Amino acid sequence: MRELVFGVSIAVFGVAIASADPAPPPAAPAPAAVAAATNSGGGTIQFAATVGEFGKVQKGQMVKYTYTFTNIGADTLEIKNVQPGCGCTTAGDWSRKVEPGKSGTIPIQFNSQNFNGPVTKFVTVTTSDPKSASIQLQLKGTIWNPIEVSSQFVTLAVTPDNQHPTGQVTINNNLEAPLHVWGIESNNKIFTAEVKTNTLGKNYQVMVSVVPPIAPNPSGQITLKTSATNMPEIKITAWVSEQPLISVYPMQLAVQPAPLTSPQTLTLTIVQNSTNNNLKVTDAAVVEANTPVKNVEVSLKETQPGHYYNAFVTFPTNFELAQGHALEFTAKTTSEKLPVIHVPITQAPRPPVPPPAPGGVANLTPGAPAPTPLPGGAAQVQPVSADGHKLPTPAPRATQ
Repeated sequence: MRELVFGVSIAVFGVAIASADPAPPPAAPAPAAVAAATNSGGGTIQFAATVGEFGKVQKGQMVKYTYTFTNIGADTLEIKNVQPGCGCTTAGDWSRKVEPGKSGTIPIQFNSQNFNGPVTKFVTVTTSDPKSASIQLQLKGTIWNPIEVSSQFVTLAVTPDNQHPTGQVTINNNLEAPLHVWGIESNNKIFTAEVKTNTLGKNYQVMVSVVPPIAPNPSGQITLKTSATNMPEIKITAWVSEQPLISVYPMQLAVQPAPLTSPQTLTLTIVQNSTNNNLKVTDAAVVEANTPVKNVEVSLKETQPGHYYNAFVTFPTNFELAQGHALEFTAKTTSEKLPVIHVPITQAPRPPVPPPAPGGVANLTPGAPAPTPLPGGAAQVQPVSADGHKLPTPAPRATQ
């Protein structure tokens, strides 16, 4: 019985000890989820429109357009810079800082004076929005002219086959009122001009012609008056581009600096610019004072009969054009305007020989007696100071 009571006591005591153990600590709560930020700072920009349409305006009118935007972010938005793409477009006083939920503006001006027809301009906006740090805006529209002149310049190409070329300029009237043109004048007698009416009051053509011979000044100005108050006078500049009957390329032959270390061949091209392929080129040579130079070889090839020739001029090794001598390439042609072709030949001179290095040659006084030989055959040189005075002669060395 006593042993039974003792065993029960031990069991109860163990249960008591077990119930006295501390409970395990409760599990730590799960960390709260971190909300994803919509913007890391700097605001969020949203434009109402990034392309501005200004429609159709008259040339010379100042176009004004304002872009609007809103800061839809949680931080202050900063517009750091507004940079138009060219000098004809400028930016006004734009909104520098915009608070969340607020809107701002960017005013732009465009000068249409130098434009015609459809035009597109670009403006770059730099912001503090990390997702839209740089935004490109567009400004689009059409520039129209009350009076359109197709060109302010006319170039007339005088060729061997066309000695009287003609150019034209078209004048269109976009106004409702009729346009009248009169009083056409030219300030250079080699140009003549007349006005042709396509549609009275609406459309005209100015015909400009050149009358050879071409004067030393191959340009002039054509002036005519109009009934338009915004363009009472139209000025057209005319130019003449004269093409010779025969072209020679290049205009001179340049040989490599003397003396040549190897033979050098230079090529000349002779072209007749007329469609009449009847040019003949013969007797090609390199001459000095009309006398052929024997050591220079010349060959002539007719690439396109009566029209295109190549001349090959070969200078030998060690060739050197002596100072004061002049050489030229010559060839005869069947053209009355250019019976003989003359092309000068040049060559850079031989580089000068550098003087001897100082100290490498004895400084002897002019007229002084010959140096006294030293024992062994070496010459004894009288020393000379920098100012020209003789220094004492060193004592002769003793021979062994």
